[in-house]
Amino acid sequence: MNFFVIQASRIRVARLFLLFGMIIGSVATLSSLYLGMTGEAIGGIVSILVTPVILWLSTKPRFKYLPNIAAIIITLSFSLGSAFMVLHQSEGLVWLGVVPIMYFYLTNRFIGLVLSLLTIAAYIISFVFYESIHGIAPVNIGVLGQAIAVYLYATLLSWLYETEWTGIQTKLRELSDRDYLTGIMNRRAVMRSIEASISNYERKKTPFSLILFDIDNFKKINDSHGHEVGDHVLKEMVSIIESNIRCSDIFGRWGGEEFIIICNSQIDKCYQLAEKLCAELSVTDFKYIKHLSASFGVAQYRGNESISEMIDRADGHLYDAKKTKNCVMCEDILKIANYPNT
Repeated sequence: MNFFVIQASRIRVARLFLLFGMIIGSVATLSSLYLGMTGEAIGGIVSILVTPVILWLSTKPRFKYLPNIAAIIITLSFSLGSAFMVLHQSEGLVWLGVVPIMYFYLTNRFIGLVLSLLTIAAYIISFVFYESIHGIAPVNIGVLGQAIAVYLYATLLSWLYETEWTGIQTKLRELSDRDYLTGIMNRRAVMRSIEASISNYERKKTPFSLILFDIDNFKKINDSHGHEVGDHVLKEMVSIIESNIRCSDIFGRWGGEEFIIICNSQIDKCYQLAEKLCAELSVTDFKYIKHLSASFGVAQYRGNESISEMIDRADGHLYDAKKTKNCVMCEDILKIANYPNT
């Protein structure tokens, strides 16, 4: 788990939090102006002006967590303000149980837990500090103890909920990104990986290539041996491919008996890998059929092209390979090799 990653849904919640706060702040500012409370009115006007700037900056990838940070600062100020209120009247304890829920809802289980524990520590320290100076507790110790117990209980429930929800989301994401038969990436997950590779290329000029391959005469296997055998052949083939590619290579099912591999390398190395895979499949004895072959098409990202254009090129080479079967087709390697650096 990345402790500092905040889900996109939490960012949207933080934006709504700030928008709602801006509306409430506008009403409070007007009330302050009406009552002649100049200092409070100036503070309200500043917050109203700053909020749209924060929301606008949050549309930029670099500042996407800014609404969450602002919302956390507001929540932290609110909780510490109520702690200060406790030193004068016990009504400040009423809001104590809401604070950890806000922390967890605006962030994640790690950041939420840290902020919750720091806040309750601040409450206890302020209570002890006040008593040591004035010689008397600011509020009834029994009431304070109950409030802290409620706070810790809310923190525990929030943490348990976030832990369970995170696990459910991870499992659902895995299920939605995996092919039900082979267990490798499905088409949707592969598309996201290609988008990430393009983004990485645009930032760092890191080259990447695609291998699109198709099992030759797979329909005959299904017709002759049945779909159950066909499914078993696909699983065996996937196992062979996975044992012959790098950990950095991304392997997925494109559809039916068509598969795709994303390689973070120049087309020449990608072509060599495709040839290796082609040869490995052709000499392997499968459980229910003697031999199997596949045709491969290879293409490298050229820059300034869409995903569909790149895949169409790989698919075109695959189409050419299917004419003779059990071979690899790609663009002119010598011509393509320098594309990412130009």
